[in-house]
Amino acid sequence: MTAQVQRAWRELPSADRTAGVILAHNYGEASALQFYGHNLGLILSGHLSWQYWRPSRLPQGFALTVGYDASGLGALCRAWRPITRIENRWHLDNEERGQLIAACTLKQPLGSLWKPLIARNQP
Repeated sequence: MTAQVQRAWRELPSADRTAGVILAHNYGEASALQFYGHNLGLILSGHLSWQYWRPSRLPQGFALTVGYDASGLGALCRAWRPITRIENRWHLDNEERGQLIAACTLKQPLGSLWKPLIARNQP
């Protein structure tokens, strides 16, 4: 997953990387990206305690999303496009396998979307 996200991040236009973040659907994805990732942008997740580990000023317009489904992307994004689906080299099923990695132009600034749509205390 981390290699796929790194590749997707690297292939984005520099304007998106500069103005954007990586938004993981759950804390496991965010933790893996933080621990194993290299040369990635700011990694955020609204899942459980990760919702509190964010800067006070959030980027405004773009997110590379990890693990969000089409309905979640529809709520967050003015426009989005799938980049790939998460896969592992062993093709073993897990929570992340098959989930989307997508480029998302946000409907509103991320700070406005955080509490109503991203931050959550349940799985």
